[in-house]
Amino acid sequence: MLLLLALTSSVTRRAIIAAPVSAAAAGQVSGSASATQQSSAAPPPAALLRSVSEAARAGTLGPMAMWPDPVLRHVAAPVDDFGPVEQFSQMLVDGMESTAIAATQYHVNAQIIALRGASSPLPGPLVLVNPRVLARSPEEQMRPWREVCLVLPPGLEVDLLRDAWVTVESADSAGRRSTRTLRGEPARAFQHEYDHLRGVLIVDHADLADLPAESELLAQRTAAADAGGTVIGCSFWLGYPAPLYYEDVLDVAARLGEGCPALTPGRLLRRAEFETALAASRPRGAQLRGRDGSPLPSLTRGTGRGSQQPPSALAVDAAWTALSGGSSYVSPEEVARQLGRWRPEPAVFVLDEFERSLLAGRAGVASGYLILFGMQALALALFVVQPLWEAAVGAT
Repeated sequence: MLLLLALTSSVTRRAIIAAPVSAAAAGQVSGSASATQQSSAAPPPAALLRSVSEAARAGTLGPMAMWPDPVLRHVAAPVDDFGPVEQFSQMLVDGMESTAIAATQYHVNAQIIALRGASSPLPGPLVLVNPRVLARSPEEQMRPWREVCLVLPPGLEVDLLRDAWVTVESADSAGRRSTRTLRGEPARAFQHEYDHLRGVLIVDHADLADLPAESELLAQRTAAADAGGTVIGCSFWLGYPAPLYYEDVLDVAARLGEGCPALTPGRLLRRAEFETALAASRPRGAQLRGRDGSPLPSLTRGTGRGSQQPPSALAVDAAWTALSGGSSYVSPEEVARQLGRWRPEPAVFVLDEFERSLLAGRAGVASGYLILFGMQALALALFVVQPLWEAAVGAT
């Protein structure tokens, strides 16, 4: 659905057009290519989706779904009632921000694709309702493309193969079915949008090792979103063995409220005491919200822990690192200063400030290791290497 460049170099991946790929396929978080896992992604809450008639009554498309909106992983339902389809189709054509679009990208649960401009095989727009692929080009005729997508972070590009032509049966906005063969750019654009109708994104057509380096974080976040959580932005740079979930950080932040035994004033706080006290505490106060007043995500993950379970060990380590700067103990004054940045009010949590403190703390830890390594290297040079060198020189 966006700016595309045909490639002349060979590409070994094949676009998927016959069977849906679940979100797990985009969430490969290992550093090397691995087998694609396919499983049924949980449908998004009904409140996130509208029917064609609801969208037509509203008279507006509304904002486009942006990753990691779960709507982008939803398999669209076929259209049964064609009454409001003509009005909605015109809304889709008038409001689309590119030359190709799928209804699900605007939170509408319907198998509708709109093509226009270079992506349309007609002089004007083409609307395909309930499309079905009847035939496609042979494997050896597939064409390489470089694609981007409006719903993904800017700058993310994926090299993939698309069928050179596809024969598609679909209905128009009045319900009349017809068959046509799409070639070239219209064929590519259709396949891109047909993927959207089945919850497939362009990143699903590439192994993690084949994506740009900056896309690894995207894959991690996609996997976390599919698991019912979100990986915080700085997780990629922390060197942790697993992603750090936003919901787990919120869980720990909620436990650091007034009365938490880990925050006893008047004495230095040691890490072991912090971990023990935090594990014994429960989230306190109201539901956390952002600085702008917007509510933050729930403190539970679909496959994670609830508020009655001990906090994530990784999130506890992150909280301690952000509080202490990587030290083995921290003063109550420093605790109060850091908490004042992340939680300026009891029910407010500022993730950006927490991330800054966490990155600074991890940098401090890394610096400590570098200093220790440097001192060990110096000692090795003075007490081992130098005597051996002098002995070797003296022997000659």
